[in-house]
Formats: sequence, C-alpha cells, structure tokens
Amino acid sequence: ACVLFLFTAKAGAGPLGRTYDLVRDGYHQTIYNFRTGLTSSEANSVTQTPDGFIWIGSYSGLARYDGKSFRYIPSSTGMRSVHSLFTDSQGRLWIGTNDDGVALRQGEHFSFFKEKDGIAASSVRSFCEKANGDIVVGTTGGLSIISKDGSVRNEPQLASEYIRQVVATRDGITGVTNSGGLFQLREDGGFWSIKKSELPFDAPESLIARPGADGEFILGTAKSDLVLFKPAADGAFTFTRLSVEPLSAINCLRVSSAGGIWIAADNGIGYLDEDMRFSQVKGSRIDGPVDSVFEDYEGNFWFASSRQGVLKVTENNFFDISAAANLPPAITNATLLWNGKLYVATDNGLQIVNADNEKEENELTRLLAGVRIRHLLKDGANRLLLSTYSDRGLVYASENGNIRSLTERDGLPSNSIRSTLALSNGDLAVATRSGLALVRDDKVIKTFGKADGLLNTQILTLCEGADGSLYAGSDGAGVFVIKNGVITANIGRNEGLDSGVILRLKQEPGDRGLWILTGSSIAYLTAEGRLTPIESFPFINNYDLIFPGDGSMWVLSNRGIYITTSGQMRATGTPLYRFYGNDDGLQTGLVANSFSELAPGGLLYLCTQGGAVSVNPKALNVNTNHRLSVPSVEVDGKDFPVVNGVVNIPKNSRRLTIEGLVLTSRLNAPFLAAYLEGFDETPLVRRRRDMPPLTYTNLPGGTYVFHLQVLDNVDLKPIQEVSVTIRKDLKPLERPLVLALLALAGLALLYAAFKIQVRYRTRALLKKSKETQDFLDQIIKAFVRTIEFKDAHTRGHSARVAKYSEALAEELGFDKDQLSKVYNMGMLHDVGKIVVPDDILSKPGPLSAEEYAIIKKHASAGSEILQEISRFPEIALGARYHHERYDGKGYPDGVQKEDIPLEARIIAVADVFDAMSSTRPYREKLPREKIVDELIRCSGTQLDAEVVQAMLRLLEKHKWAQ
Repeated sequence: ACVLFLFTAKAGAGPLGRTYDLVRDGYHQTIYNFRTGLTSSEANSVTQTPDGFIWIGSYSGLARYDGKSFRYIPSSTGMRSVHSLFTDSQGRLWIGTNDDGVALRQGEHFSFFKEKDGIAASSVRSFCEKANGDIVVGTTGGLSIISKDGSVRNEPQLASEYIRQVVATRDGITGVTNSGGLFQLREDGGFWSIKKSELPFDAPESLIARPGADGEFILGTAKSDLVLFKPAADGAFTFTRLSVEPLSAINCLRVSSAGGIWIAADNGIGYLDEDMRFSQVKGSRIDGPVDSVFEDYEGNFWFASSRQGVLKVTENNFFDISAAANLPPAITNATLLWNGKLYVATDNGLQIVNADNEKEENELTRLLAGVRIRHLLKDGANRLLLSTYSDRGLVYASENGNIRSLTERDGLPSNSIRSTLALSNGDLAVATRSGLALVRDDKVIKTFGKADGLLNTQILTLCEGADGSLYAGSDGAGVFVIKNGVITANIGRNEGLDSGVILRLKQEPGDRGLWILTGSSIAYLTAEGRLTPIESFPFINNYDLIFPGDGSMWVLSNRGIYITTSGQMRATGTPLYRFYGNDDGLQTGLVANSFSELAPGGLLYLCTQGGAVSVNPKALNVNTNHRLSVPSVEVDGKDFPVVNGVVNIPKNSRRLTIEGLVLTSRLNAPFLAAYLEGFDETPLVRRRRDMPPLTYTNLPGGTYVFHLQVLDNVDLKPIQEVSVTIRKDLKPLERPLVLALLALAGLALLYAAFKIQVRYRTRALLKKSKETQDFLDQIIKAFVRTIEFKDAHTRGHSARVAKYSEALAEELGFDKDQLSKVYNMGMLHDVGKIVVPDDILSKPGPLSAEEYAIIKKHASAGSEILQEISRFPEIALGARYHHERYDGKGYPDGVQKEDIPLEARIIAVADVFDAMSSTRPYREKLPREKIVDELIRCSGTQLDAEVVQAMLRLLEKHKWAQ
C-alpha cells in the first residue's frame, strides 16, 4: 500500500549538555585489538549473554571473552565473518554473518538458518525480537522472521530491500533501509514506507525506540542530527531535530541502564540523557568510527570500532589526577592540599592542580622548574614549606605570594632537605642528608650531627611521639630519639630491628606506640619501649602507613596497597588484608620515601612513578557479584560440554583439563580457589589472572566434583561457588580385585628393576654434570683472563662483580643452582670489551662521544659472543642487559623495569658498586658514605630499588668499600 504522510516539524534543536571526558572523569580504558588478544582490529558488534560471556563479532569471526582471555569460535562452524550480534529474551545468542546467514547459539551448540532454509539473504545486518518471541532478521535482501518453532517466513513488502536496522515495539516492526528510507510493519496488518527523498531531514542510518515514550522513535542520521519522530494515528508524522554536533554519521543508538541513550558515530561517542540533553564523550582512546555500543551486567561499557577494535570503559577506584590535568608523567615525591589546590612535588619541579583538575603555573612553579622536591608541609601560619634537593634548601611560600629560602647560609646542615615536621611546641624539625635541624621563628636554633651522637646524618623520616619526643629515622643507623634537645636513644639492629634503613615512622591516631617501616620489615614500638617485629606480614618492600580514620591501616608498598588493621598486624599469624594493585586499577607503581597526603575529606593523594593518583579509602568499590562458569572440559584435546552441571568422559581418556571462569571485566580482580573433590587434598588459591587451568593425567575412573570458588579478599572465605560433576567409567584394570592381583605379581620384579635402573642413571648423570661444569668453568676463566689482558686497570673487576652479584642474589632468596648461574653471568658480564680498542679502554681522561659510542657496543657484542654457548643460553643475559637502566634510559635496547632480567638488574648494582669502590685511571675510589648516597640516588631510576635495598643491607653486614 502507498501511504501519504503529513509531516509537522517542531522548531528548534535540543539543548547541549555538559561534555563528558573519560580521562578527566577517571575512567579506565582498555583497547582490545590484534595486539591484545583479538585476531583483528575490525570489530563490528559486541554483546553479552546472561552467562556472563562477552561476544565480539568481526570480519575475522566470532570471539568469546571471559574477562581474562579471548577464545575464537572455529571458522569451520561457519563463523567466518560476523557483522551483527543479538541476545534474545531467552538468553540465546543470534549471530548475523556476512556470507553464511544466521547462526544461533544454544549452550555450546550452534545451528544455522541460511538461504536454503528460507532466509531472505545470506548477509545479515540486524536483529530484534517481537513480544511473542519471534526473531526479526534484517538482511541485505529483505526482512525475515524466525518463529519459535524454527520456521522462516519473509515479508513480501520488503522483498529485495537492504534492511539496515530494525526495532520491534507493540505497534509492529519499524526499520531503516540502506537507501535511507523508513518502513513499519504494523501489528494490525498495516504497512507504510517512505523513501529518503520524501524525508524532510537527513537520511537515517540507525534507529531506536525512545525509552518511556510509547510509539516514538529516535533516528540517527548520516550527518549530525538525531530525529525524534512519531507516526500519528491519522497518518500525520511529527518530528524534532536534535543536533549532536560535532558527531556525524550515527551508526548505533543504545539504551543505557541509567535510562539515557549511547550514541556511536563515525567520529566518536555521545550520550543523550533522559531529558534529551546531548553530551559529547571526550578522552576516548578510539578516535575513529564507533559502530556498536553495549553495557554489560557489571556496568562496564563496550564500544566496537571497525577500525580500531573494542574499547572497554570501566569505573576505577584510582583517579589519575596528573593525566586528567594533562601533566607530564613524573616521579612524585609528595602531595599536599594547600588553599584548595593540590601541590605535587616531583623530581623535576613543582606541579599544581586546581579543583577543576586543571594545571596551574605561578612564580613558585617557575622558580622551582627542574628542581628535585622531596617533601611538602603546611605550617601553623598556613605557609607552604618545600623541601628541595638544591641550593634553594627549604623554600617558604606564603599566601600573599612571598617566597624565601632557608639554606646552609642560615645554619642548616645541608641544602638537600628530605622532609620537615611541625612540632607540637611550634618548632620545625628539618631532616637533611647531613643532619637534623630545629627551627624556631624561621631561624635555626639547634643542629644535630655526628658530634651530637647522630651516627648516620642522612635522616629520611621524622615523627613526634605522644610524649613530645622527636623520632628521626636514618638511612642505615636506625631510629634516633631526641628529647629536650638531646639524643637519648638509638634503636637499631641491636634492639631488634631487621634493618637500619628507616623509610617511615608513623604514630597511629589514638595510640601511644610507634610504627617503624624499614627497607625490609615492619615493627611496632610500644610506649614502654618494647619493640615487636611484624614477621608474618606477606610483603617486605613497604614504603608508608596510612590511617584513613575508619579503623583500617593502609600499607603502601612497591607492589601496591595492603589494607588491614593494626590489631590484625599485631596479632599472631598472617594478618587478614585486602590488596589493591595493577589488576585493581593502580596503573603505576608507588614511590619509595614519598609522602602521600590524606586530606580531611577522606581522599588519599598517592605518589606514583607517573604522577599523583587519588583514591577514596572510605568508598572503595569492591565487586562481589560475579558470574561463574565451567562451560566445558577438555579431554585429550577435545571439548566435552557440561550439561546441567554434569560431564561424562571416556574411561580411556588420559588428560583432563578443567578451567573455571569468573566472568568479570571490572578492575577488582578476585581471589579464587579451585580443586577437584575426590582427588585434590587442598584447593589451589590464586588471584584470577594467576589461576591456571587444572590438569589431571590418567585420572582414575570414578566420580569427582570440580569446585570453583570466589573468595572474600580479606579472610579468603568462599562467597560464591560453581561446581561440576565429572564422571569417568572404571577400566577393567581399575577394578579393586584385578588391581590387587597384578600388584602382588609384579611387586618384586618392579622393585629389583627400579633399583638397578636408578643406580645406573645416577652414576651417568653425576659424571656428565661434572664434565659439563668443569668445561664451563674453564671457558669462563679463559674469557675473563682475555678481558683483563686488554684492560689491566680493571683487573679483578669481573671476579668482584661476580662475588657481589652472588651475594645480592643470595640476599634476594635465590637457591644454590641460581646462585651459580648469577656468579658465572657476573664473571662474563664485560666479555664484550674484547671488541673495544685498547686505547679507549685504558684512556685516563673523559671519553669523546664517538669513543663512548664504541665502548657502549661491548654489551651487545658480549651477548653475541656468549650466545654461541647454546648449552647455557641464559649466561648471555648479564652481558647484554647490565647497562640497561630501570627507567628505560640505558643501552643497548632501552628496556625498563621488569623487562630487564632480574639477574642483569643484580649485576648492574654490583657493577656500579665495584666501579665506585675501585680506583680507576680517571679517579680514585669513592668513600663508603658517598657510595651509599649514590646508590640511593640512583634507586628507582638507573637501578632497581629492591636490589639497591639488598645491597644496602649487605653493606651493613660486610666491610666492603671501607
């Protein structure tokens, strides 16, 4: 039928809402493409089934994502090119392919509807579901309807029409064609259609029923408009244009759980709230076309792009303030709120962020550009005190803009200030690298050095006790107690501390005791002076303690954040804790010797390797509602589906692999427990990303139950569980009577044969091992002697580096075999100097740029030489990587952090230490105090901080560099 429509346009465009910014609003974004798990960066559609799986359709097929890894459905099933996905009211997944019609997933089974089954065309563009359960299929050749009984019928009014999108409402089926036209198949049997040329607005490309508005639709056009339109009962047609500039070419409209509508366009993303106010979404990591959008059961948003893959947007407990303010990444030493703004002290100057998360600059930031700032403090006069490591010393900044400094000229022991502390009597304690000072009315009234009993003058941290005593934590000599201007005690190793390097001293609010964090332990000092080491805490490299005021205790470490209580810490046994790290949204590591601000409002401003990051300790979002699944088990390489919680496997099967899935895409990675009841004695407990599939070889016949549990992050008790019963028939030889007879008959023979075989193989292996080790030792000695003949000034250097490396490895917990490997790698780390000319190696003065470039080649040359020893390939690692820097600025490859092998990070510290403690042609050896200062200075940049801490502990035990 031909229907004439009367169009009535409403005047005006919709109001413009605020602009969303995914970066500035603190969302975490993850791109999935061919680099991160997908086999293609062309994603057409994304959806989720009720079991929790995320499904992604692309030109390379159909992928299933379980929150941890992707699994592609084999192309042999017909899933070769997927364009559209749809989940119906029964939880079934409908897949629209480019060439193979419609696929339907039910459980682990796929069935197809193709042209031979009645589908209008093999290329499918869209789906919707009618109220009676019929599935409407939009194809490039017409509209098909699949009934609940599986029969297919095509709508003759739309024969050969390219159907772009369809929507089902109680009025009927409404759709958009590829030519830009509209149509509606009404439930009362009526039909209308209208061509693009007859529409008074731009061609529609997408369609959705407007939430809460019966019979009204929203069209996404080929340009920058949405159109609200409604067919009237009398044939009239009203519409309203709503501008969504700068978005254009609206590909998809999707209702959100909040009642608004997501807009996916060729040039970005937008959002339309319930009042039809448009907001552009900025900060997206996808800068090309967005073809589909979906919100999963946890509230994560998924955006599919036919050019860039899939973007997942997730709420994050940790907000990257520096990124939101567009600040350059910087190692952050301190944060402080002052006059409504966040001040960020870095290794390269001062940064300021205002309440709108915008970067600010002023005279203070310009004055301190490039200056290393270690600490920030607000004093009683509301002045900002900045502890610098420069000739500016301690900088005072007042509210009216006045800036002044307190330096060595004013009596400070050093211009290198580590931290300051406002004392209860109004004085200021200033910790420097050369001693401690007390300041009153901006004048130095007292200093403490070696002559005053300060055995180590480099003070790292300060704390005032409940009785007014001043506690000063040093860099090697423990804690000094100062009362009435006199050092009254020194708490160190002799008093029970595990280390003399004190990273933080903290008094818990309402408690008279003192918490002490060393480089390798936590201890508690009672008000009566009794020291209790906390030996059961699960991690040693801890930096700070925070008390948010809710009864909890936060332990900041280089691994992340442990949340516990002081009662748990002091109780016997391992304390209960909740952990937050990289898997939970903390994307950059925390900084040692840093000072994080706990604001009165509850926000904690963390100091990280990349800038300032905030978190609200009282509002941490912990997801405890996961969907668990064991869809199938693998038996000898073949999948066996689990049906109604049971799977039967053949009696002759040899290898069983079970992977339990926790289908979550949030950043809160849960703890899991997995075990096979009837076989495993204890569960395997891991974080989800570390939980491997459980594999069993030659499992005896019988009935078993596989359990997968989600554990509470604190007490590790199960809070969710899924179980699967596994039945394996008994083989004849597994019958008890048969087994007993066979065992008796063969026991004596087996025992005799076993003894003979073990004796013979043991002798052969011992002989071969000794021959191999002797040969390796000879090669190493020959190489080292060759190096030392070329460079007489470093004679003995390789042996010393090997010795120091072995000692460091032992301190870090390496076993005996690993220590031998580290020693050999240390011996051969400089073998590449064989290719460096003698005149450069022995040059007494500074090297030119060209000479330095030549000598840098020894790292890669040494690696190439040692790679020839194929029996021991790891021996080349020390030679290649010992000049790499932890911050990535080393050579020859410029790798960083954990990408540098741990053995090479150990050798690097040993190499630097020996270079400083040995006399070279261009300088005398350095004093021990200078060596310690340099190691600390290079910690976390040139050198691995954990290895440096191990070296500092060794220096306390041994007399090296004396």
